[in-house]
Amino acid sequence: METVHGTYGMTSESYPPAFTPLVEPNQLLEAGTEPLQPESPMTSPFAESFATLTEEEWEGQALEDLASEMEDEQFSAAVDSLVNEAARRHLNAMSGWREAEGGSALAQSDVEQWMESIVSEAEYMIDELEREHDGQSLEWFSELELENELFGAAEYEDNAGNPLDSQELFFKALRRKFKKVVSFAKKAIKKGVKFIGNLNPLKRIFAAIKKAVRPLLKRVLRRVLGKLPPPLRAVAVRVAKRLGIKTEVSELTEAEAFDLDVAGELFAPAFNTEGDFEHESEYEGAPGGDAYEADVATLDRARDRLAHQLAEMESGQTPLAEMEQFLPAVMPLLKIGVKIVGRKRVVGVVAKALSVVMAPLVGSQAAKLLSRYIADSGLKLIGFEAESAANDPTLGTSALVAAAEAAVAHVATLDESVLDDDRLLEGEVQAAFAEAAAQHIPAALLRPEFVDPSAEGGVWVSMPRATAPVFRYKKFSRVIPLRVHKSLAQSVRFTNGETLESRMLEAGVEEWPAEGELELYEFLPGGEVGHLTEYESDGEASTVDEFDDFSEEVAGMLARNRRLGSNARGRGSPRRVFRIKVAGKRLRKRSPFSVRLDLTSPRPEIRLLLRVGEGNAHRMARMLDARQLTEVVKVARSVFGETLTDALAARLVHMTKRRQIMMPEGSTKKLAGILVSGAMTAFSKQLPGMASTLSAAAKDAASGVTLMVTFRFADKAALIAASPAEPTLSIKAGYHRA
Repeated sequence: METVHGTYGMTSESYPPAFTPLVEPNQLLEAGTEPLQPESPMTSPFAESFATLTEEEWEGQALEDLASEMEDEQFSAAVDSLVNEAARRHLNAMSGWREAEGGSALAQSDVEQWMESIVSEAEYMIDELEREHDGQSLEWFSELELENELFGAAEYEDNAGNPLDSQELFFKALRRKFKKVVSFAKKAIKKGVKFIGNLNPLKRIFAAIKKAVRPLLKRVLRRVLGKLPPPLRAVAVRVAKRLGIKTEVSELTEAEAFDLDVAGELFAPAFNTEGDFEHESEYEGAPGGDAYEADVATLDRARDRLAHQLAEMESGQTPLAEMEQFLPAVMPLLKIGVKIVGRKRVVGVVAKALSVVMAPLVGSQAAKLLSRYIADSGLKLIGFEAESAANDPTLGTSALVAAAEAAVAHVATLDESVLDDDRLLEGEVQAAFAEAAAQHIPAALLRPEFVDPSAEGGVWVSMPRATAPVFRYKKFSRVIPLRVHKSLAQSVRFTNGETLESRMLEAGVEEWPAEGELELYEFLPGGEVGHLTEYESDGEASTVDEFDDFSEEVAGMLARNRRLGSNARGRGSPRRVFRIKVAGKRLRKRSPFSVRLDLTSPRPEIRLLLRVGEGNAHRMARMLDARQLTEVVKVARSVFGETLTDALAARLVHMTKRRQIMMPEGSTKKLAGILVSGAMTAFSKQLPGMASTLSAAAKDAASGVTLMVTFRFADKAALIAASPAEPTLSIKAGYHRA
């Protein structure tokens, strides 16, 4: 496995002490090793690469095989679905209990009970499977048995527009994990990995997955509650180190941590010679020893307290003590580490710098003025009445708090040399607040030199208002109008391999130019896409696939303002996403490919699934009926072009690093290009003989069509050299993952 992996340049001399932007008022094993020659003509069924390995090397090879076998996009998607559903439930509960004493604790209890019910049902399902197969051995399971309904089937249609219930999706993906681990164990025993066969492998598999479920769902819960993830269990850390995987908790997804936990259970004898495995607690110690527990609920209260304090202070008063009280709540969640959080000097400098620049808009009169200007900046467009908002003084002071929080986030990106110099640090904080103020404060209340004219009057407002003072994201107050010409639609490329044109075609948009709208969102700590689907429905049910990351490039082409995109302001910038509606239709993302790298046999294999969406599938069907085969190939090439190659290359980088395959510079891009080109060549050559199959799949009730292309390599050296054999191609109705 692999872990899932501006500065403003200002000094203290850049502004006078009272400056304010506000208006007053490992190495790869040798490939291609020669196999040992047998002394007799007897043929061994085992891979030659295992013939010279020690038992310890066998264990390491088996671990790599398990990591490869367990990788599963479906499981990751299922866990993400649980995260979004838990986030939605938790915020709804926060809204319902906000007037009650201890409302935050009651809301947490609600989502904990829901999560506990999932744990109980998952454990019951595993116990039932174990009872059904009590006494059976791995050999009992044929490939057909592994593929049948018992293990949830190897494939199921991924219909992103109408997703399964999150619990059902998770249980189905969990059963699929059984299939993958059983498949691994069968292969491992055939290769002679004795320590797996010492105990009942099947019983051990059930126990391993069951024991890993509760820690997985605890991680999901902590993420939703906005708390730091717990550290890995010690045995999982040892497994990760054997695989060469970095184990920083913050860099692991919940699904990756689950895989390490399962591997730790299966390989416990190999990684736990001192016998401490059974006595480990699930999570040992506080992560990183932070002086403050990172907790979004604490930050919610701190934001609300500071907003009211700023509104109730005397006009022009400097809120130094208030800022010093606020910073310890915000710093841990902005990933400002112990070394910085523990420095009272740094906290003091930051608090002083912020309190000075915020002073002009402190006090009830200034707060009301600020609220009125924000209310006039397009609030009716984002779902609540501007008139009532204008009478809420905390609407204005909340904007000040948001700008201050953004400035504090910038501190997390600073070098030690800046943090050690009070004057440099003060200048950086002032400059960061100036930029943040331009994003949150209406232009009329800013000095002209700090106004961003490209924002055209829009500001970022903390949301959802229905749950105030509990906020999980911001929304840009201005809905940006779009006029999309075909050339623009073809030029806008997304990181998953799609273009704006393909999304529009899938939505049924075929007339150019097309009129549309662009909505922008920014996540706060603890924010999840599930919050957007619940509170940004606009009377029409929203789905996760409507929202996509808003990169600088996309921002530049669609909004004509790169600075609206994520990471446009340097390291530590918050994640921003967008949603587009064109010709009255919401556009949805759908990854055009899925890929799997299998190293469990001597001949590596890459399985590339190319997904043709429903709109293009129907276009292909019409062309096939008219025997326009060349046009069908052109449609395929337009869908699976250069953008797909870039996205596939990025995915291959992740997969090869996870398996410790040292690819030369540029070779993954070369491999991706060869795979896409090879897939299109195979499709073009075989289309005449597969036309009826493709036509039937396109007309099938299942959504879309999947082209399944398998590439095999002679050995790892051939994989590194991007030299596959001729691929095989099959076509399947529906939308599938590798």
